[in-house]
Amino acid sequence: MAQIPSSKVPTTAAMIAAFSTLQRAFAERYDIESPWPPVPDVSVLRALVPASQAAMQLGVSVKTLANWRTSGVKGPKFVRVGARILYRQDDLIEFISSGVRSSTSDKGGV
Repeated sequence: MAQIPSSKVPTTAAMIAAFSTLQRAFAERYDIESPWPPVPDVSVLRALVPASQAAMQLGVSVKTLANWRTSGVKGPKFVRVGARILYRQDDLIEFISSGVRSSTSDKGGV
């Protein structure tokens, strides 16, 4: 069996976009609502990172992130998907921004 060159293999986003287009065309052609569930927004999935990557971006250990999650006192917001813990890029940026101070005596939040 011949191998498809990797440059010719469509990306997941391209396949989802193509499916979405077919879904709309089918619904319009037969003047019905699409029988398939809506295609998920892939940009949301791209914005989720695992705890290991979030820890690397924040410069802390995965254990520190786990301690922050369990204490609820500090740390970025997180998303639980089944047993996995994921972090949204926007929440990591917000957490980093909340730590901006103008001096060591600046307590922040005022």
